[in-house]
Amino acid sequence: MDEYVVLAWSLASFIGGVIAGGAVVYKLAVIPALPKPRPGNTWARTNVHAVEARLEADTFVRKEEWYGSGMTDGRTISFSVQDASGMQRDMTYSAATLFKFFKCDTPARREWRGDNAEYSRLISVGKHYNWIVKDGAGYLWMPFLGTRERRLKAIECWMET
Repeated sequence: MDEYVVLAWSLASFIGGVIAGGAVVYKLAVIPALPKPRPGNTWARTNVHAVEARLEADTFVRKEEWYGSGMTDGRTISFSVQDASGMQRDMTYSAATLFKFFKCDTPARREWRGDNAEYSRLISVGKHYNWIVKDGAGYLWMPFLGTRERRLKAIECWMET
């Protein structure tokens, strides 16, 4: 007798599932399809024409090396910096020293080869003019001086003025 009850409930569940599933399929079939967008009425602008990019110069020169460029022959650059006591001081550096500092991948002391006092003064100039930013125990170049090429080009432009 119990076997018939289990069989009856199983058959009732199956029939109920078929009816419920059929109702869902019927509802999905009756729902109208979404309207297709009309041509010319889209969210994107269609009246914009992209212009082909073209090179202004035929040759490119990477400014990564400064040895033998003639830019460091006795040239100096002066920076006005406010010291810890609030006094304005003019700090003058040779172009070769600035090139050596700006050639470092990061303005970290471990990459600097030279006088440590000179490095400390260059760091103070860098902080004053926002060339560098503190990063934990060291420093990083600001994004506008992020690549060696940009840093050396910046010094070249400063020396031309």
